[in-house]
Amino acid sequence: PTILYQRCVFDAESFEPYPQYKLKLVTSVDEKLSAYVKGATAALTQLARKRQLASVALVLIGTETNQPLEKWEYKIEVEDGAIAGGDDNKKVSLDVDALSLNLQKIMQQIMSACAFLPDYPESVMPHIEVVGVEGATLDRTDDVPDFEVGEQSKIEGGRDMRFRDVSTGVHKVSTGLQFVDPDRSLAYFTN
Repeated sequence: PTILYQRCVFDAESFEPYPQYKLKLVTSVDEKLSAYVKGATAALTQLARKRQLASVALVLIGTETNQPLEKWEYKIEVEDGAIAGGDDNKKVSLDVDALSLNLQKIMQQIMSACAFLPDYPESVMPHIEVVGVEGATLDRTDDVPDFEVGEQSKIEGGRDMRFRDVSTGVHKVSTGLQFVDPDRSLAYFTN
């Protein structure tokens, strides 16, 4: 919800402060948005536990042009030594303080990036795109409801940013952002 709040995808009244990782993040108070976020999180968690999730992206799409304007992508890799097939009984030694510190730093980077991203001349809508690991069959209706499964959106002439990687001991997550660059896509911003 923090990206949706920071990028003004929904009204500010749809969110309330939620302190996490020693940061002032937000959570949704809008019933529809909360249900969507909870459902998406549950579906993605199941795919990650099954080791079927290669990447997930939150794409902000222009409501007038139907073009992707921003893509927040999270690439997920199963780490060496993690048991394939989703053995939930595997105990992973996890340094919770180190993980919290890494997540805090990633959230700081995301919040900082939001501060200098361009304002678009149209409103945007969120869209979730999911890519499975090689050989995984993702069923849109069961495993990933309301998600686009398969190839992810590309932003032609966009700018790319990379964020700090984080490891849980089972998964390594690499975060990146791609967005329409007003300097490279001047025609978009002047129409």
